[in-house]
Amino acid sequence: MIRVVSALVILLLGSTAWARPAILQSTESIPSPDPTYTYFGYGLAIDGDWAIITGEKWSDPNDYEFSAITATAFLYRRVNSQWVFQRKLAEQQGYVGYMGTSGLAMKEGIAVVLMGGMHIFELSGGDYVARNVFVGGEGLGSDIDISNRRILIGNGDCAWDGIILEFSTANNRWQNATTLPGESKDGCDDEFHGGPVEISGDLAWVRGGGVFQRTGGTTWISVPQWTKPSDPVAPVALSGTNAFVSGSGRYGTYVLNRDASGVWQTQDYLRTVDGMYSGGNGWNSLASPEGNLVYRPNYEDPYLSKVVNVFQLGSNGKYSHAAQIIPKSGENFNFGLATSGRRVLISNGDGNSPVSYLELPATLPTPPAMIQSTFNIDAGGWTGVSGQFATAPAQTGSGNPGRVYRQSSIAGEAIATLNNSDWTNQAIEADIRPTQFSSSDRWVGLVTRFTDPSNFYYAALRSSGQVLLRRRVNGAFSTLASAPLPVAINTDYRVRLEATGDRLRVFVNGVKVLEAHDATHRHGRAALITSMAKADFDNVVVSPSPSTTIYADRFYNFNSADWDETPTGTWLAPVFDDLGGGYSFGMRQTSVAGDARIATGIPTNNHVVQFTAIPRSFATDTNRWFGVMARYTDASNYYYMTLRNSNSVSLRKVTNGTVTVLATVPLTVSADTTYALRLDAVGNQLRGYVNGRLLVEATDTTHARGMGGAVMYKTSADFLDYRAYQP
Repeated sequence: MIRVVSALVILLLGSTAWARPAILQSTESIPSPDPTYTYFGYGLAIDGDWAIITGEKWSDPNDYEFSAITATAFLYRRVNSQWVFQRKLAEQQGYVGYMGTSGLAMKEGIAVVLMGGMHIFELSGGDYVARNVFVGGEGLGSDIDISNRRILIGNGDCAWDGIILEFSTANNRWQNATTLPGESKDGCDDEFHGGPVEISGDLAWVRGGGVFQRTGGTTWISVPQWTKPSDPVAPVALSGTNAFVSGSGRYGTYVLNRDASGVWQTQDYLRTVDGMYSGGNGWNSLASPEGNLVYRPNYEDPYLSKVVNVFQLGSNGKYSHAAQIIPKSGENFNFGLATSGRRVLISNGDGNSPVSYLELPATLPTPPAMIQSTFNIDAGGWTGVSGQFATAPAQTGSGNPGRVYRQSSIAGEAIATLNNSDWTNQAIEADIRPTQFSSSDRWVGLVTRFTDPSNFYYAALRSSGQVLLRRRVNGAFSTLASAPLPVAINTDYRVRLEATGDRLRVFVNGVKVLEAHDATHRHGRAALITSMAKADFDNVVVSPSPSTTIYADRFYNFNSADWDETPTGTWLAPVFDDLGGGYSFGMRQTSVAGDARIATGIPTNNHVVQFTAIPRSFATDTNRWFGVMARYTDASNYYYMTLRNSNSVSLRKVTNGTVTVLATVPLTVSADTTYALRLDAVGNQLRGYVNGRLLVEATDTTHARGMGGAVMYKTSADFLDYRAYQP
């Protein structure tokens, strides 16, 4: 629901909204016990207070043909809230290309290390004790799983089967109990052995062989597998009667449940807001279920790194995206992930980098609600610390139809803070229009983590032609990052400053311009700031999470499957043509016969949709148009802003097929002219921008969530640089 307090809008997320995940970072780094090792952390396993981390020492790290290699499995134990190296569990000597297969697993007090042979250890007397092992097979693989004192390992050169090992008391050893048939290979392969396998209780899965159920003793029978998703090489994880199967970017990881009759039903999907864009929805990513939590590593665009998304099962049987573990300074998450309950190990980088560790809190924090201020009524929720802040009509000629929060003093520094925003993770975004600088190198900007006038982070747009990211500590200034940026009075800038963990980022007009790491200030309020400058602030959004790209497409590598499967009109992509300002890639709609629509992205509640549009031709008659959609659910329900050949801009909604005009203003619209379009749908506020200027706005609560896209009527047009993001 939405609660309005004066002009301050606090967005309280209901069960159907996309709540933002809590942002977490590692709390401990586990270094290699031997700094001379070339690689560390490629293999990870954890079971309670114990962990195994593998490393490799190369005689010549630059020799990928003949270098001698020592591979080692290092055992760690958590002592006094710190990971402490214990000893080497296993070691293997070899050369590049002649090391053999390696693998790790830890669970239920059992540790399996495949390194120069299979080693099995069991926790006894405060240490892991080696057990006797007798295992036969054509070639053991690296995929290993443990459940109910059974070990399942991928096996085979000519076929990828699964071997189940059980402990024989009579023989005092772990030994083969059952072979589960898997994927048949076209010929034999002496380099790659075994395939992916999973076991949980009395269910097991082997790639190519499907699902097996134990009927008693060592007898396992083949039982029906799910039919969707159907990708035969999709990663699979089992937990009880649930299967977590990697799907497409649109649907993410499928959560399947096997009912009492043995039929697999789709229970839910593990999806992130940006999954279609950055792969965050788990395509080709293995989920790691732990009780009511599921961990899944994915590449995330905001960090240019992998992150670990955490999904939590609710009482309604559905999973929510509850948390996201992001890298901090010095970290670059790699493919290695190991989990045990709420404990997480993550590998870093390509060399001998430490492994990152985090234990999730018993109760995951709920991020505060997003807050936005339009100032069309008053400045409720804001406090002027210094300067002269007050609401006022927007500047004549700006195109802004509403009111702004104006700072009118040219003397000294002026700060206004948002009262209820003392958060740890924080982002503030606003339209800033500088109206006067007292002299050269004066500035306007945004603030995060403000505790008092002497301590905060800020982004400054300076009249000298720079954008700076700075830190103030006890009144002393430090520049963390800077870049050239032309700054002029009576010009609108959409500026965003983020402080997420120790990562600080600055965006101007939707483009990231600065980034730095700093952990000096841990919390504080969001604020607006000027220094010897006057400025108008409007459409302020304060959120607890970084800007997340829902979907972006420059159309040079167009994927039609990502867009609405039933678009209307005639769409061509990619096209390479003179699309305004030179040749570039784009998407073209050529029909002038009627409606044309196309949409994309994970449906979300709050989003900004923007792209460049070039109308090419209008059908005969007036009132032909093209535009941008937000919260699109189907052809009969969405918001949209249109540019019409009757020379107007109109903000409208379609509700069950009925069109309602929300706002209209004059604007000259011509064919073969480039227009930058942007439609914001945040809470109950709708704002439409053309070429960076706010022209239409309205308040409406009809449509709660949906996708973004392009729409037109009896108009052909080209589209470039599509981007939708969650502020």
